Amino acid sequence: ETAQADYGNRMVALIGPSAKYEAANRNAIRNLSWTASEREAIENQMQHMSSIVNYPGSYIMARYMKFAFLEVVDDGTDSTEALSQYIKTMNDEIRRKREEFNLPILEANDPDPV
Repeated sequence: ETAQADYGNRMVALIGPSAKYEAANRNAIRNLSWTASEREAIENQMQHMSSIVNYPGSYIMARYMKFAFLEVVDDGTDSTEALSQYIKTMNDEIRRKREEFNLPILEANDPDPV
């Protein structure tokens, strides 16, 4: 927490208020150069946060979803078609990571485990 606060305060000293950042560590936030009202707003926001569940291979989803999105926006590709072309790649990577960590793998024809 001290390193985050020191870094943040040095950046503000060098660059100015535009260098302020919201550290992930709550204690570091209390030691950054936020005004009382800014600090209160950040702490209030942090009380309402929830994390995104990550699992082995989940990084691949965001990457290929972005690729599909850019194909739609930049090239005018149909959204279903754009996403469909990346599904096999995403599934292959998730399968590879699940095998690496000896986790169960749900096959396409298996019943839903839930």
